[in-house]
Amino acid sequence: MAERAGYFVSTDDQPRVRRAADAARLGFGLVLLLLTALNATRLGSLEAAMVSVVDSLPGWTGSIFWVGYAGAAVYAFGMLLVSIGRFRKNPSAAIDVILAAVTAVAIATLGMRSREGVWPSLLPEFGAATPQPFFPVVRVAVVTAIVVALSPHVTRSLRRLGGVMILLVAISGLGAGFGYPTDVLGAIGIGLVAGGGVLLVFGSPTGYPDVRVVATALAELGVAVDDLSLAPDQSWGTRRLIGLDPQDVPVEVKAYGRDASDSQLAAKAWRALWYRDSGPTLSYSRMQAVEHEALVMMFASRAGVPTAEPLAAAMAGDDVALLAARLPGEPLSMVPPSAIADDMLANVWAGVSDLHAADMSHGSLTAESVILNDGSY
Repeated sequence: MAERAGYFVSTDDQPRVRRAADAARLGFGLVLLLLTALNATRLGSLEAAMVSVVDSLPGWTGSIFWVGYAGAAVYAFGMLLVSIGRFRKNPSAAIDVILAAVTAVAIATLGMRSREGVWPSLLPEFGAATPQPFFPVVRVAVVTAIVVALSPHVTRSLRRLGGVMILLVAISGLGAGFGYPTDVLGAIGIGLVAGGGVLLVFGSPTGYPDVRVVATALAELGVAVDDLSLAPDQSWGTRRLIGLDPQDVPVEVKAYGRDASDSQLAAKAWRALWYRDSGPTLSYSRMQAVEHEALVMMFASRAGVPTAEPLAAAMAGDDVALLAARLPGEPLSMVPPSAIADDMLANVWAGVSDLHAADMSHGSLTAESVILNDGSY
């Protein structure tokens, strides 16, 4: 049965890596928390002006703030339940979210107890007391932590929605009277520390799509590929799969995930440091990356260089770009060294020379990228 990507893109068969973005979230959260904690006892002139603006709003706006405050909680709790419901298929997502939420509650409770001397109310909607501004606003911290911890497991649309929910709960918490701007910012800092810390400690999934999802996307694109499986060699940011077309010709499929842009940026940074030349302009999207690679294949073929035949370059859902290309043979890395003749290597360098003559360079001339075609290259 065909399977679609849905809103969750991570699976437990892919590696977890520590990202610089998670370290940045943790560091920024710590700085934000420290600065707001030091200034939580006094109300600055800017904060006083913001509070005055909120107090001057019509009374009916209070109901809107309460709805937004509750709505953000419903969203976060719903995503938590969905993650738990997928525990058998992807337990890491549920574990990340639960740990981040518990950590955020613990830090926020400790901060409120030590600073204000009170215990937080997790469900103020069911209380009769008038909201009081306390440092930090616990719900803002919890929603932020859940959104951050869940971000590497879901598609781009849900990540953007999560950012909207953080903004919504922050504004609603301020408007409903649960905290001053410093209290809200401190809570966001706690959420960044909790969510970013969990992902930094345990690593976050690379965001590669499931093999069955890729097969479904190829079928929808009209590309028939059988026996699709993971290639033995994988690179950072791109998941490589190998299959066969109806004529039993090998087909390579590259799935560009979230790390594709990061790997390209790192490669450009290394090139700039080593060669003092950053190379061509960086592609800012996965779709641009697959389109660029397909275009280079066609230009290389026009220059007379044997290359893979691009079959499709398109987005597969919201978060992954696919490039499918028919290979003319098996890679050189699969050939025993004793079977490699001098004329084969001469043909390889002749092809490289043809590329240079067409003002192109290979960029990654390895045994894996050189393809054997009927005894020649």
